[in-house]
Amino acid sequence: MSKFPVETLIRPLVELPSAAVSLAAAVAIGLAPDVFWVSAVTQQPGDWWRVLPIGHAAMVTALALNGLRRLHQAFVIGRYQSSLKAQPTYAVKSADIPFRKDALFLGTGFRWDDRHTRRLAEANRASSKPYLQRSFADKLFRTPVAVDDGVTALHGVGSLEGKDTDLWLTDTERMGHILVLGTPGVGKTRVCELLVAQDIRRGGPVIVIDPKGDKDLMLQMYSTLMACGRVNDFQCFHLGFPQFSARYNPFGNFARVTEIASRIRDSVPDTGNSAVFADFVWSYVNTIAVALHALGRRTTIKVLLQYATNMDELVATYMTQLLNAKHPNWQDDLAAEIATVPDRLKKGLIPRSYGERDIKTIGLVLLVQRFALNDDVSQKLLKTYGYDRSYQDKLVGSLFPLLQKMSTGAIADILSPDYDAVDDPRPMLDFDAAIRTNKVIYIGLDALTDATVAKAIGSSMFADLTSIAGRIYNNSREQGLSEGVQRTSLRWRLHCDEINESMGAAFVPLVNKGRGAGLDITGYTQSRADITVGMGDADKGRQVEDNFNTLIMMRVRSDATAQMLTDQLPDVMVPSIIWGSATTDGQAGTDFTSSQTQRITETSVPMITSADLAGLPRGHAFVAAKGGRIYKVRFPLPVPESKTLTVEMMAKALIARPTSNDDMPWSDSEVSWRNQAAPAQEAA
Repeated sequence: MSKFPVETLIRPLVELPSAAVSLAAAVAIGLAPDVFWVSAVTQQPGDWWRVLPIGHAAMVTALALNGLRRLHQAFVIGRYQSSLKAQPTYAVKSADIPFRKDALFLGTGFRWDDRHTRRLAEANRASSKPYLQRSFADKLFRTPVAVDDGVTALHGVGSLEGKDTDLWLTDTERMGHILVLGTPGVGKTRVCELLVAQDIRRGGPVIVIDPKGDKDLMLQMYSTLMACGRVNDFQCFHLGFPQFSARYNPFGNFARVTEIASRIRDSVPDTGNSAVFADFVWSYVNTIAVALHALGRRTTIKVLLQYATNMDELVATYMTQLLNAKHPNWQDDLAAEIATVPDRLKKGLIPRSYGERDIKTIGLVLLVQRFALNDDVSQKLLKTYGYDRSYQDKLVGSLFPLLQKMSTGAIADILSPDYDAVDDPRPMLDFDAAIRTNKVIYIGLDALTDATVAKAIGSSMFADLTSIAGRIYNNSREQGLSEGVQRTSLRWRLHCDEINESMGAAFVPLVNKGRGAGLDITGYTQSRADITVGMGDADKGRQVEDNFNTLIMMRVRSDATAQMLTDQLPDVMVPSIIWGSATTDGQAGTDFTSSQTQRITETSVPMITSADLAGLPRGHAFVAAKGGRIYKVRFPLPVPESKTLTVEMMAKALIARPTSNDDMPWSDSEVSWRNQAAPAQEAA
């Protein structure tokens, strides 16, 4: 059929009558040759089949072969038309999902080209609609069909090439990161479960950040770990379940102390006039963080809130340390210095803002200045300390509500952990140690309860991971390991569901340069606008988009989101037939003349349109892999299985597990899953 300039596939099965005639003629001539004046060797009844003349045999064979050929053509076209109506359900048990150590299984499908665009254009014509509806025979014989909520023809146009093949994304291509786009309810979470399960089976470190805190995804990960024999590698941080969640200090790991202030700044508004306030918040928090670092104290949210609301306490503590170190007998002079404070305030010898401060703290400050003991840290402190208190509170007004939200209620203990609480069974979450020991981490941010806290913690985690990626890039993942410890070259995988909910300024360098640190990122979101809003700027949003080399586009609604795929594709030529008929009054004895014309024209159309993407059924997607190749993919739907695992059971197991790090596995974990042979088709 492809030899013709126009494929006409949606039409009546005209091959059936000709097939019936050819097969009937072959049978009739074979059984009764005399009726058709075909001579036989013998005229005895019943012996015609023994020896037939060459002409007789050739005639019967040719008619039979032609009938079979036409019958096969009718079957192919009929099957094609049926595939446009509905597709059989594609469901796979978790244990039966294909698996390879060197590639990622995406689903089944075919490579999309101009043939499929032409077939889809034919299926969209009004004249084709009767052929895409269930026929009387389908209803009569109750032919089972899959109930899809989209345009099934989008996948059916590939059925002429045969059965769908397994599609794989090689590890080399995955290094360019993957972005999954789709509206709610089209199967993004199922895709996430599919990809995460395969990464868990590989045996390397896997981190899943889920702003919603989907407990089904969490339980699915735990079930996969149990099947892999890696259940001890699981760590869970969930703001919705603080009773068994791991504890995490957003400021526990950093390469530079200034990162603490940057992580806080990413969580406060910084657009328009708010940028000035955000910059002051950074300076204010950085001063506190630098002072705590100099004091040898660990920064937590509770500690930060304590000193942000009471700067006098921090200044007094630091000035006391300075005096103890460089002028041990300072206590004898403190009382005299304090006595001079009221007079100095009246004469303007010290800042007027000191009038609102604690008088003992002012005395310590004056004592340090008197003995010329100021250093860089104390100068930063005194500059901040010298601001008018009411003015300062206005500038950092957006900081206090954020810190209070993160240090109130049940989540306070997991976000500001007590490192000395040895009786607390909840482990400490350390991304650096988890990556180096091949842990699997689920992070639920419970954004539906408090989106502000979820955004703050998510962006802080991205900043933490960016800092770790920088250290790995500069030094290697094995830095600091003792001699004799087995090294591992496994890449670490980061899956971010609803990525727009937690991305911040730190995400750009993470997705841009994480590849060099062995990091592969898979992001999931609903639309292009979500990325823009998450980054707070359209240019930054496009910067993020450009760092994802593999695009999985499920059903989307907005043209702007669809253009992320359609703008990359060329236009293709779609042929069409134009029929013409004309009559002309005759002359010179001719009543009239008529003419019939048939002309084939071609029109340039997009290979895939926004309407096509809006019509994708649930679990279907277009995949744009590295190199510009486009694939139409179906992801496997889950098969209902008897699930006995509950959150309570998992929580009990996590709490009962020892939290010691002595038995952490430092080598590549072996998995029991089958290692599938070479793929039927690579997705790149």
